Amino acid sequence: MFLRQTPVAKLSEPAKLTINVFSTQLGRDRPLNVADTYSPRGYMMTAGPSRQFVAFMLVGGIAALVNLVARILFSYVVIYEIAIVLAFVAAMTCAFVLNRRYVFVNASDNASDNASRQYTRLAIVNLLALVQVWLISVGLVRLVFPAIGFIWQAETMAHAIGVVSPVITSYFAHKYYSFRE
Repeated sequence: MFLRQTPVAKLSEPAKLTINVFSTQLGRDRPLNVADTYSPRGYMMTAGPSRQFVAFMLVGGIAALVNLVARILFSYVVIYEIAIVLAFVAAMTCAFVLNRRYVFVNASDNASDNASRQYTRLAIVNLLALVQVWLISVGLVRLVFPAIGFIWQAETMAHAIGVVSPVITSYFAHKYYSFRE
């Protein structure tokens, strides 16, 4: 589903053995390997998750933990439905800082696209994700879990499932919209 990008310069010699075809489309003066697939930026695409996607998942895991812990703490002072929203804002801010620093690194180098614009776009994407998280979390805890008799840590389990639900769509939305890579 996701492709790892390897700069052509880092390929081993056996990977560079090729038929005698040149890639003029990509502006490369080296022969193409029959099995090579290239991205528009001239990177060889290979199967498996990219480093960036793995980093996004790790940052997402940290933000999800912040989200869950914050929701539990907020639940002491507000109702569950509002605690989900407040926790989401805390986690979104955490995710923004970590994604900008460690995942979408090239985006922070773009002087014309400042952090406040990126945060605004990230907030738009996350508002859509919040609707998904809220509907799943509340739907599970108010409708599904009672119907099946699930009561052990129902709010925490429902919230955890809700938090995980928008992972794939959020990655692509942040990559191509929030941080515009």
